[in-house]
Amino acid sequence: MGATYLVLIVTDFDLLFFRDTLYDMVQEAKGAGLEVQLDPWGLGGVICTPYSVFPAAHPEACQVASDGSPVGRGCPTHPTLLAFIERWVDAAAALGADAVFWDEPQLGVWEQGETVVRWSCRCPQCRQAFSARYGMPMPTELTDEVIQFRQDA
Repeated sequence: MGATYLVLIVTDFDLLFFRDTLYDMVQEAKGAGLEVQLDPWGLGGVICTPYSVFPAAHPEACQVASDGSPVGRGCPTHPTLLAFIERWVDAAAALGADAVFWDEPQLGVWEQGETVVRWSCRCPQCRQAFSARYGMPMPTELTDEVIQFRQDA
């Protein structure tokens, strides 16, 4: 059919329960001559979808909205999430994948019509990193500096 690669979604649930099956799938695809890319769908609740084991296990490392409310997604600047992602990458390499497809990392934005009513992340880790970078406290408004900081995160 002309296919040359396979993108295989690998959630943190998959790594917990189906690691051997994932390995078999990767090897089968490679045996058929396909390049295998792994997609960390849901990883930490920050890649594509919030469905992840990470937020329940590590609420201290989750995003906080600009209004102070908790968000059930890992914060991309928090060392605990970064270590979790690193372990996922190590597992992806152990599965024998050729590449990782980083798919839609997300920080929250909640809108009413055209108006942003709240956004994330404004957790202690992000506020500290923002202050170190810009020399001022992180505002609760979605300023140009906040937008750039979020993009870089």
